[in-house]
Amino acid sequence: MTVYRYIILLTVGASIVAVAFFQFTALSSTEPVRRASVTYRERPLGVAIDSVPVSAEGHVTTLPDFDITLNSELDATVVRVAVAEHTVVRRGDLLVELRSPELEAVHAELTSRANEAVAELKIAEQDLRAHKDLAEHGFISPQGLLRYKLAWERELARKHASDAVVRRNFAQLAKLRILSPIDGVAIARYVQAGEVVRQEARLIRVSDLTKMRIDVEVDEFDVGRIKPGLVAEVSAESDPDRIWRGQVEQVGAALVARRIRPQDPARPVDTMVLPVRIVLIEPATLKLGQRVNVSITSSVASR
Repeated sequence: MTVYRYIILLTVGASIVAVAFFQFTALSSTEPVRRASVTYRERPLGVAIDSVPVSAEGHVTTLPDFDITLNSELDATVVRVAVAEHTVVRRGDLLVELRSPELEAVHAELTSRANEAVAELKIAEQDLRAHKDLAEHGFISPQGLLRYKLAWERELARKHASDAVVRRNFAQLAKLRILSPIDGVAIARYVQAGEVVRQEARLIRVSDLTKMRIDVEVDEFDVGRIKPGLVAEVSAESDPDRIWRGQVEQVGAALVARRIRPQDPARPVDTMVLPVRIVLIEPATLKLGQRVNVSITSSVASR
């Protein structure tokens, strides 16, 4: 038993020594652990970052002066709305007609005063002409004639003032006829005939859909890769199988706070963005306000 016990102890001791030797050898041959570098954007190995398209989100809009909501400038009643929604209109076309009984009454009063001023001026003019003849024959003094001349000038000034007030009233009456300021489409009407509207109330919205643009927000990390003239591909979730070609038309001069909340949860929401405007090169079925996805390449567009 004593021989077997020594054999077992020698075997266990040899195993412990062997394990310790192998661990020491492994530790001495292992290289220091290197920290992995953090990259903000993944790309295929060997592909330059400039060749990777810039992905961004945006929405469909028009140029600022070609999407106009017309408001009432007076408290009035809607007599009629001359156009229906989606109707093509031309600049100067009547869109909405309003009525203001109070303004019409003021116009009648001012017109009467203007007519009265005209009559008074005619009387003063006749008196001046008659007394001129008397002065020429020496029946009245020059001082007496001067009095009639001043009376005529006073009535003339009164007539001019009355005419100015009438013209101002006509300008107010013109505000009762809402005319289209641009060529476009009546895309929304907010009132119906018979409604009473207050000042600044919305009446109708007109947009020129031929001036459609895409306003895009590009992440600040991609600012250096965006310039006018680059090709852009526009897609929408409503028609995922179609892609419309566009071109970078305008690049913002400064970074701004993000206004469009990203649909991709991986995108940061607290970063600054660069506003970029894209013009479509081909006709599109997109609607104003629609959200779109944009991919901007590094190639220059050719029309």
